[in-house]
Amino acid sequence: IAGSSNFPTQINNGGERDRICSLKASTTAGGKGGSGASTAADVTKSSNKRSTDFQPVDPLMIRNVALVGHSHSGKTALAEWMLFDEHILAKRPRAGESVLDFDPAEAARHSSVFSHFLRVPHAGRLLEITDTPWGDFQSDANAALDGSDGAVIVASASDGVQAGTLSSFKYCQENGIKCILALSKMDRPFLDVDSLLSDLETSLGMKPVPLQTVCDDGGEFQGVNSIFELDSNGEITKSNIEGTEAAWMELEEAVAMTDDDLLMEYLDSSTLAPEQVIHGLQNAVRNQKILPVVFTSAEKNVGIPELMDAVAAFLPNPVDVREDALNAACASEEGKCGLTPGIEAGFAARVVHTTVDSFGSLSILRVISNGCDKDGKFESIPHSVVNLRTRDTIKIGLTAFVLQGKERVSLPNGSRILPGNVIAV
Repeated sequence: IAGSSNFPTQINNGGERDRICSLKASTTAGGKGGSGASTAADVTKSSNKRSTDFQPVDPLMIRNVALVGHSHSGKTALAEWMLFDEHILAKRPRAGESVLDFDPAEAARHSSVFSHFLRVPHAGRLLEITDTPWGDFQSDANAALDGSDGAVIVASASDGVQAGTLSSFKYCQENGIKCILALSKMDRPFLDVDSLLSDLETSLGMKPVPLQTVCDDGGEFQGVNSIFELDSNGEITKSNIEGTEAAWMELEEAVAMTDDDLLMEYLDSSTLAPEQVIHGLQNAVRNQKILPVVFTSAEKNVGIPELMDAVAAFLPNPVDVREDALNAACASEEGKCGLTPGIEAGFAARVVHTTVDSFGSLSILRVISNGCDKDGKFESIPHSVVNLRTRDTIKIGLTAFVLQGKERVSLPNGSRILPGNVIAV
């Protein structure tokens, strides 16, 4: 959909081409941180304030990410621990008592049937997270992916490479969605991490490169040591934790192999500056040449903050993704959709999900671009939009919401809507 004043003369459908409407890089400059049963109401005890109060003024600070992967790989558990670790969920998540899988059908299946949306502030960034189903409901996950800038492919370390791992990775590769890999259930016994990484490389056709080292005690998973650090201002530096040097050297070599200039310097001096490795990794992820890996355990709440660090540090922001998509569109007449390029080119959004309940229908929008006022600040949501498929003008309500699972949190009137935001109307 697009703002009425931004109605295009040409409309496109399908795949990566749907992702290029109103796309161009903006020149705007741009924490981590109970026990007992959890219910949907637990989210609201502390989330009503945090969900809306943290709204960045720059889309560079947003990461729009879908959690995808095989059924029962632990996507929902990771999402709930993100909420808990950032003090949005009041009570500790527990198996069988999900606050995101609130539908009776999901409770009966112990598995997601629908996509669920949440927003998590972390290290000065806003993570717009979509927790997706898979299996019989893969189309819902694909719709969420089409509205996402990046993906976390969640794979169960105890189950190895599964069909959902392969299909989600293939979909991301084919549609230009940047991704990292999160190995879940690392607390399970008798895991051979090296063998698993080798199997993943063979199956995916891309070398997984760990961003952490695993800490264990007699074969029992105890935690992770990250080879990089992300501070509250978003600055990324090399970690000085003992025992991470070998993993850093492996990352250094992998990054060098993705860029000719870096490779020449690496061959000449046998090393790269930490800043070169970090910047090179960001570019390699953006160009889908490398697959970073993090290790997690929802059972022990280990590796979750480090996963959020990796998302904030290495998955692209909406501005970068819009630039990439615009470049792709310029090379293809078929890809042009008729909207003026730029994330400040007027309101445009993609409907990624629709729900119907006793209160009526609710459409979840992934905002692609929005207009700016005379002060250069992004505007609020327009009162009428155009459906680019049917060309019908649609009136939308004055109130927009953000979602935390089942809960709808109203945005204050006049709230500014940024490219990358996920809102409901």
